[in-house]
Amino acid sequence: MLTTLRRHPTYARLFAAQLSGLLGTGVLTVALALLAADLAGPRAAGVLATALTVKIAAYVVLSPWIARVTAGWAPLRVLVGADVVRVAVALALPLVDATWQVYLLVLVLQASSAGFTPAYQALLPRVLGDEGDYRQALSLSRVAYDAEAVVSPSLAALALLVVDARALFVLAGAGFVGSAVAVLLARPPGAAPPVRDDDRVGGGFVEFLRRSALRRLLLLDLVAACAYAAALVLTPTLVDDVGGAEAGVGVVLAVFGAGSVVGALLVSRAGWLPGRGDPWSTMRLGAVVVAVTLLAGGAVGSTAGLVVLWALLGLGSSLVLTPSGQVLRAQAEGRTLSVLFAGHFAWSHACYLLTYPLAGLVGVQVSPALALVALGGVALVAAVVVLTPRRAGSEEPVPATQ
Repeated sequence: MLTTLRRHPTYARLFAAQLSGLLGTGVLTVALALLAADLAGPRAAGVLATALTVKIAAYVVLSPWIARVTAGWAPLRVLVGADVVRVAVALALPLVDATWQVYLLVLVLQASSAGFTPAYQALLPRVLGDEGDYRQALSLSRVAYDAEAVVSPSLAALALLVVDARALFVLAGAGFVGSAVAVLLARPPGAAPPVRDDDRVGGGFVEFLRRSALRRLLLLDLVAACAYAAALVLTPTLVDDVGGAEAGVGVVLAVFGAGSVVGALLVSRAGWLPGRGDPWSTMRLGAVVVAVTLLAGGAVGSTAGLVVLWALLGLGSSLVLTPSGQVLRAQAEGRTLSVLFAGHFAWSHACYLLTYPLAGLVGVQVSPALALVALGGVALVAAVVVLTPRRAGSEEPVPATQ
């Protein structure tokens, strides 16, 4: 993967922009939690839950619209513009004194992220023409997401040793400034080809309902959402149920992240997985791993068992998610890539609107073990549909390179 960075300086700078933006987002998440506690006191959990709901809603509703509006723009304009908005929001958040102001600024922040992420994802296939290089870039992105989950809270904790909590917003803003500077230094290619007539607002979103291969990709997104719902919603309760200490929650989540990193590294090495780089083979394998692991989780009775299962869950989710860009690239067929990536961005986050409540409701009303089984059942049904043979041509092959 590092070879790809060395061979493609434009991509290396874009990847630096992604890293800087991720760190800014991670630090901002910590700062937002502290701000909620300051403004709402005992109601902080409700404020955070509402803010997260606003985040997902912005991703689902606004991402296709923003992609369509900006489809004819140069990527540099979209990416730097989104970073400028994120800097402004980060610097404005410490000034708020009411929860409704938090919700409004979070909406603006996530709208800018809903523009940045699909535009960045659609730019990579244009910068990296070789399929092998592109596959490694997807793996690097997945590793970056997993690493950010550990690095950002640690960075915020270190900063809090020397500065006030509200100064974290300035640190987050610095991350977004770094992202904008890296994009400017990368000097990415100009605007993509003109938008097709049917790439209207929501066109990328609707396309996932029209095409068999994209519907199956959506089912795989649902499988991954089941894995993340289990990890993010159920881990604290499961650790407590098996007699683990509070510190065990961090350990188990770290193991989940480590499994995801291993999965991304496996994807980067085409010859190490079935199908030798074919994304569908890799994603099917990941879907099976996720479904079986979740179902087995219903019988877990020890911390050690939970650690093993969470490592497999992280591995399987990464095998499902990492190659999705290859599928979207092959399915574009001249369609503006940013519109298609935005549709995928919206649909993949919409899946969490099902899996998060499912995990929470069953976990609270019945038991976390049964919640794992319920999530495993959803993942299993989705995996079976994806594994069912289709007529020739329903999945477009993606070149496999070593």
